[in-house]
Parts: sequence; C-alpha cells; structure tokens
Amino acid sequence: MSKMLLKSISLTIDKENYNPVICKQMDTGRYLLFQLLNNGVPFALTGRTVRVYGVKKDGSKIFNDLKIIDGPKGICELQLTSQILFFEEQLKLDLTIYQGNDTLSLIPFTLDIRRSLRNDYALESTNEFSALTISLAKIDEWNKYFEETSGKIEEKYTVRLNELSSQMEEKASKVDLGTLSTNKADKYYVDTKVYGMSNLNQEVKEAMTGGSVPVVGTDAIDNINYKNNSITRNKMRGSYNTVGTIAKGTDLKTIVDEGLYFGELNGSYINMPSDMSVNRYFELKVEVLSDVWAIQILRDFTEPNSSWSKTIHRTNITISNPWVHGSKIKNSSVSRLELANNFSTVGSLDNNTDINLINKSGVYLGIGTNTYLNIPKEVIGKSFVLNVYTGNTLGRFCIQEITEHTISDKFYRRYNVSEIDTGKWNEFISNQGGSVVSEGYFKDKTFLMFGDSITENGDYPERVGKYLGCAIKKAGFGGCRMAQHTQSGNGLLYDKMCMHKLSEYIKSGDFTELVQASEDLVRAVGDDNRVQAKMLRDLDFNEVDYITILFATNDFGSNQIPIGINTDDDETTFKGSINKTIKNISEKHPTIKIMFITPFYRNRFITIDDGKNSDDFPNELGIYLQEYVDAIKEVCKIHHIPVLDLMDEIGINKYNQATYLVDGLHPTTEIGYGHLARKITSGIEARF
Repeated sequence: MSKMLLKSISLTIDKENYNPVICKQMDTGRYLLFQLLNNGVPFALTGRTVRVYGVKKDGSKIFNDLKIIDGPKGICELQLTSQILFFEEQLKLDLTIYQGNDTLSLIPFTLDIRRSLRNDYALESTNEFSALTISLAKIDEWNKYFEETSGKIEEKYTVRLNELSSQMEEKASKVDLGTLSTNKADKYYVDTKVYGMSNLNQEVKEAMTGGSVPVVGTDAIDNINYKNNSITRNKMRGSYNTVGTIAKGTDLKTIVDEGLYFGELNGSYINMPSDMSVNRYFELKVEVLSDVWAIQILRDFTEPNSSWSKTIHRTNITISNPWVHGSKIKNSSVSRLELANNFSTVGSLDNNTDINLINKSGVYLGIGTNTYLNIPKEVIGKSFVLNVYTGNTLGRFCIQEITEHTISDKFYRRYNVSEIDTGKWNEFISNQGGSVVSEGYFKDKTFLMFGDSITENGDYPERVGKYLGCAIKKAGFGGCRMAQHTQSGNGLLYDKMCMHKLSEYIKSGDFTELVQASEDLVRAVGDDNRVQAKMLRDLDFNEVDYITILFATNDFGSNQIPIGINTDDDETTFKGSINKTIKNISEKHPTIKIMFITPFYRNRFITIDDGKNSDDFPNELGIYLQEYVDAIKEVCKIHHIPVLDLMDEIGINKYNQATYLVDGLHPTTEIGYGHLARKITSGIEARF
C-alpha cells in the first residue's frame, strides 16, 4: 500500500512549532513531510541524520529515523507508525539533527492524536527504537563483512607474502652488509634493527598487498596514502583549521570557507571594521553556519580582547552585514541572532563626493581632510560616519545620518525621497535609549508612534519630537495594517507587525514572536523591520506617556478588510481591530494616552498614476477610504479616544497633491513631511 502525505510542514531550527499536527490513531499509512529552515532558508541535511524522540503517556519511548528526501533543500519524511499513534494524546516530539555524533539542532513539535473509531488491533504500547535498530544492523553488517573478508585477506595474501619473503631472502644473500657502512656500529645497527611498515617505501607496501588493501601500522601513513579531499575537518585537530595568511588587497567578504586566517600589517584589505586601525595584525575566524550563511570573528592581535563579528552570505557576497564591535567579548558568547544585521560597511568616501548621490544602504567613512558636497556645515573638515538606510519602495525614501568621530551623542539626519528631492539636515541629540530629544513642549515625555511606511520611511516623528521637545520612539512597519494581513505566505509574517498584533505583544509584554518574524521577513523578501521590532522588545512601556496610531491606508488598499460593526472585537474587521487595540493597550497600561491619526487623501490605488484617487474610487470591496476614516472616529468616540482627522484637516486634495505627495501616496521630503509633522504637532497640543 502506498503511503499518503498527511501534511507538509516548514520548521525553523531551534524554534518550537506552536501549531499541533492533527492525526488519528491507527492511521499508519500516512507520513509527515518536513522542510527544515534556518532564518528562512533551507537547512541542508546532506551528510546528516534526522531523528525524532518522544515519550508516550505510559512512559514508553519513540526514537526513530526520518528519511532524507532532498538533503540540499532540507526536506525529510517521518513515517507515522502504530506506536507513534498508539494513544489519544498530545504527543510532544523533538526533531533532532545530527552530524556524526554531534547534535546540531533540536526542534520541538506536537502531534494532536485524535481517537479512532476503530479498536480492532491487538497491540501493546512498547518502546520503538528504529534509529537504534538501524544503527545496530549497520554494525552487524560490518561485523559480518569483517569476518568474511578478514579470512579471505589472510588466505589471499599468505601465498603472496611467502613469495616476497623468498625473494627478499634471495636478494639479502647477495648484499654485502659490510658495504653499507664502514662503521662497525652502523653494521651492528643494520644487523639488529627490527624493520616494520614505516621502513618500507610505498612500492613495497603496494606489492605486499596487491595495491588493494591499505597497510596501516604505527607511523605507516604518509601523504602519498591520502586521497585528495578525503580528510574532513572534523577528523583533524583544531590547529589544522589554520588556512594561512590573507593576500594583500583581499575583500574580507569573499572569505566564506571555514578556517582560521591571518591578516598582515597594512594589508590594504577591503571591508575591514571601520573603527579598527589598518596598522594592525589580526586573526579572522570563519565559522560556517549553513550552506548559505557564515559568521566572521575578527580579533586584533594588539588588543586580543577587542573583537568584531558579522554574518556573511556564502553564495552572494553583495549580501553582507555590518561589523559589530564587541569590546572584551567572551569567547563563544555571541550567537548569530545577537548580531546586528542591518547594513554592510562600504568603505571610505572619495574626495569631492556628493552626499546627495549616496543612496545605497551601508556605512561610509568620511575623511576630515577630504571635501564633500551637501554635508552639514558643522561637519565640514571633520571625519565622520555616514549611515544610509534605503526604503523599500522603488529604492526611494533614503535616510542619511552623519555622526562625527569625536562626538557620539549628537548626529545629523535627513530624509531624501530621491537624489533630486533631498531633505534638510537636522541636528539631533541621542539619549541612552536611542530616542531623539530636543528642547520644547512636552519636555521629559515619551511618545511611541505606530504606523505603516508613511511612518517608517518618513521623518514626521522626529520633527514632532523636535517641535514638542519630547522623546520619540518610532515604530513604523511598511506594508502593514490596522487589521489582519493576508493569511498565507509572507503575509503571515507581515501580520505579526500589524497594529492588532502589536497590541497583543504590548499586553503580554513578550515581543519574541515579533522579533523572529522580522528576522524571517528580511531573509524572505529583504524587508528589514528588525530595528523597530527590537526597539519594542527592549522598550520599558512604563516610561511611555503617549501612543499615536496612523494606520488604515493599507487596510483600504488591500481589498481584504471589511469595516465591520462597532461591537466587533477581533482582527478580521477594521472596527474589530480598533476595539482590540484600544482594549489591549488600555488594560495593560491605563496611564498611556492614545491618539488615533486618520489616513489622508491618496491620488492612486495601487500603481503610480493609475488615476484612481481615494475620493472617487472605492476598493474592490466597494469601500471608500473615507469609510475607514469614519470607522476610526466612530469606534474611538465610543472609547473616548481622541482622533486627529487628517482627511479633513491636512488640506491635501486632487488639485495640489503633486506638491505634497511624491508618488500619489507618500509625502514629499520637505513640503509633504514638513506639513504632516506640523499638523500632527498642533493636533497633539490641542488634544493633550
């Protein structure tokens, strides 16, 4: 009888699968197909073993091998046996990946075994150790092979050895040992020496064995016996991991093979840590994490406790992450998940570089003796670091930040829609929590500002912070909604960044799922929301005074979210998601003041210049953007939550939208975001 697939499941290594797999007792003709992932990419199983372990409710154990279906793609199969499905229970299992005797990873999951109406089999619950059985069978096979072949070897080579012995005796009788040396002691040494395999050359060894059986004795193997690439690294001592000296001028991003490398003094290496002197010797250790990713750890010989770490892509060196400088990092204490993976170190800026043209994400070094165009006047003649963050919409919405080398608590930031539409440099002061602060109204207060790409890729939060003199925490998640996102594919990752879900994390105080989703999303599509996700994880909400929420334009544009009714309380409708959000935040943090901000006019639906403005065209559900605005006001009025109605108050319409909107949806750098920031500032002042 052929097996039937019960379910295909994607599992992330070292992460528990919280969705139990439903199956039935006695349904043994089925199997589960797993694809194992590491940060969203397949975890290769070539040369590895996958086993499942569990304890049934009567204490009997399961320890079975999975069948590797496609090693490079991380696909394996678990047969559902009668012993696995014996009891009606929630059977907790651990999927464990082995390489040799080493355990690489463990993935917990649960089988929800439902009761079968059939009860006609006379089985007892017993231990099932198929993995051990297979291993013992392999040992038996080797024992049998050894027993069979060892006798044949002796029989085969007894005649041959006797022939060689006769030949050697005959040759020895013709040799005058006296001619070997005139020294009496040497003659005595030859006469009395015991000859072993280590004294014979390769030709003699092969002649003795017919060339088919390796002859191994103490000190008997030399390099001529090794087959090329036959010795793996796990068979060698750690000292053999040393690869050698890195050639001068090498790009460190190209060093992706595991091993220990050494850098020379003044080696002109590319993509070194920007804060490390080039006049140093260093050690570079590369550890391969998977077929795709590796980690580099660089140590300065002059200051061995000073280290830099980063992850690199092994097959595409254009994908790289920044060096993270960890002073006195404890050995093996940094995992790849702890590393900041935002941007790659690009290098120093050439003389006469126009900063307006630097729109590729990365970290750039400005040299004080060089001349640069379009930098803050305060930085002219000084060395600086330029961080560039590129938005997700057609490469626009470029954020640039400049920090002087000698000043760590002050920086300059601007937002550029394009190389032509560039913003003005604004000076900011960073406190220890990373908030942007300035003197003014609402001093010593903290605002947390939620929103979609208009919040993430724009600077209205920072401008509001400067106008009000308050601390700003910016939590913009481009492409996300007030209500639920698409319930399939990458939509499931975006859903964890939508406002209804963010309110759940605020209520529980646990942002683990959000952070993991941000890691998975950047691996899947390159959309990087890790900074804001980790900010929320680390934020003390007891220090937050105000929350603003600016969502809804994506709910309208998705063609998926109905308005609902005022009593809805879940994320499947727009009004339900508002009710859920207000309830979660207000119950957990009753002193935080909430203000909703409505979306404003948009001059397109999906594509630029599609001519479907929000006043005249509804979405595919027949709902106008104004109806989502009205829903916000209706539900917030029920809960006595203030609303800033930008649809009515901001003054953007079909006649002037080209001045305020760069693409019919997102504000222009100066006029658009400047106007938005002033309206929100005055709205906050009027309502609080």
